[in-house]
Amino acid sequence: MSEEKSTYKRILLATSVFGSMQFINLFFSFVKHKLLSIFIGAEGYGIFGMLNSIVDLIKSISGLSIDNSAVKAIASQENSDFNAQVVLKLSLLTGLLGCFVTVLFSPIISKYLYFTYDYWYLIVFLGLAVFFKQIASAFIAILQGRSLFKKLAKSNLLSNGLGLLFTIPFFYFFKKDFIIPAIIITALVNMIVGWFFVKKIKVMNALLTFKEAVSQGKEIIYFGSLLMIMSFLPLLVNYTLQILINKQDGIENVGLFNVANIILNTYVGFLFNAMSLEYYPRLVSLEKNNSKVAITVKQQAIVTTLLIVPVVIFFIGFGEFIIQFLFSKEFLEVNQLLQWAVIGMFFKAISFSIGYLFIAKADSKVFMKTSLGFNVLYFLMLYFGYQLGAFKGMGIAIAVYFFLHLTGVYLIAKKRYQMTFFEKKDIVLFVSQFLTLLVALYIMRLSPQIHLYLITILLILSSSYTFYEINKLVVLKDLFKK
Repeated sequence: MSEEKSTYKRILLATSVFGSMQFINLFFSFVKHKLLSIFIGAEGYGIFGMLNSIVDLIKSISGLSIDNSAVKAIASQENSDFNAQVVLKLSLLTGLLGCFVTVLFSPIISKYLYFTYDYWYLIVFLGLAVFFKQIASAFIAILQGRSLFKKLAKSNLLSNGLGLLFTIPFFYFFKKDFIIPAIIITALVNMIVGWFFVKKIKVMNALLTFKEAVSQGKEIIYFGSLLMIMSFLPLLVNYTLQILINKQDGIENVGLFNVANIILNTYVGFLFNAMSLEYYPRLVSLEKNNSKVAITVKQQAIVTTLLIVPVVIFFIGFGEFIIQFLFSKEFLEVNQLLQWAVIGMFFKAISFSIGYLFIAKADSKVFMKTSLGFNVLYFLMLYFGYQLGAFKGMGIAIAVYFFLHLTGVYLIAKKRYQMTFFEKKDIVLFVSQFLTLLVALYIMRLSPQIHLYLITILLILSSSYTFYEINKLVVLKDLFKK
């Protein structure tokens, strides 16, 4: 088998492993969000989303993104076990720091969320969720860095299943009052499951003091701090948008916005989650060989694009049915955002493949500047999009933003690393796939009887084309042969 086919096989195999698990996770997610839509409604979703955003914000700042920088350190295969030990100790320290920060700022958070300081004591308990999530992230980083993808997929699957089992029944009885306990329990379950899969690895056996961990982990902390800023900004943007929507139109619209994010990130973007777990460590291992890196970026972009287009068509054509199925009629307004925003996922499929290059190369100057610039742009576009056209305007803004993001990262990467990622035939593939999506949008302007028929045909044709092209890259029947 040629090296090119071998790489495509690895990409598809990793995608199939995580993708199959992701389908089960999507089922868990469906059950969770469907029941939550019934038990807590749009207003409850607004509160649930904002509290989760607070936890993620604090974790992002206090955790210094050590879990992300750890993947690079562990995947480098130089002192891999020792780096894993360092990461575990550092995660304990940063987890405790996050807990302290939550307690310290609990009155301020209460004021912004509930418009009163009186509920500060409820926010205090979220410190436990921050701590548990930080430790769980360290376990995930170890599995990812060591390329233990099947264990990582199983860990993710078990966490979601148990999290669902231990929270949903209580929502039935306690409704919105169980939101904070549910966030804490979910984080605790994730940590325990992560520990179960990591405990058999040698990294759990070594004794290392906190002082030694800080001393030996300076590079991990430094790189993680840079990544922290990059990961913190989108969380800050998302939380700020929620605050502005809440002030302008109320918590129910915040709930609708959060549902849109759930659909985009969970149900449309599941391919990105499945691929990134294998793609990032692979880029790290090749980052000194620019020619191989360029080929890897191209291959990842082609596979991701081929797989995402039928998914996007499906959500364009059947968005209303999907929203009612996943949630309820109360959330149908989200489709105005979703129908346009999913177009942005097509552009993200390509920019996603290029953007990881900056992180894999630890190019701090580039990813710091691009992260700051693109997040400011994202916030401004979504804010003014919402002001001008409510959820539809926000959806269009998301689509345009990801086109600009793709253009930006492509030009920056090409100039900085002197790489040529795509050949003419690749550009033709991308353009033809985008035109297919434009046809899908046009079809949706027709009468309901006609557009359902035509969009179904287009979805079948697109799926068949994806199958045909991927089968050319690597014979699918050989994919799982050892």
